[in-house]
Amino acid sequence: MVKRLTILGKSWRFERRRLRRHYGFVTGTGPCAPASSTDIKNRVIVVDSTLRGEKELRYILHEFLHVADYHRSEEWVDGVSADLARLLTRLGYRKAAP
Repeated sequence: MVKRLTILGKSWRFERRRLRRHYGFVTGTGPCAPASSTDIKNRVIVVDSTLRGEKELRYILHEFLHVADYHRSEEWVDGVSADLARLLTRLGYRKAAP
């Protein structure tokens, strides 16, 4: 699945596919790393297609935060994305069926 996103006025390509190796500039951390990736130069965000639920949301938010503020540390981005995903999941936000 490839979609176009606009983040802070810039167009990005968003892809969901299986990630098997380090891809791009920034790679998500965690037990299934790499689970996501951002290629800043080519404006591509990739999230592993096997992720579901809160974990999927976490890595989408993780890459969005990298794109929105690339000066932030990996630790900050990872912590905020995990907290936001947990909060939104507990508030009942769910991915709509395609």
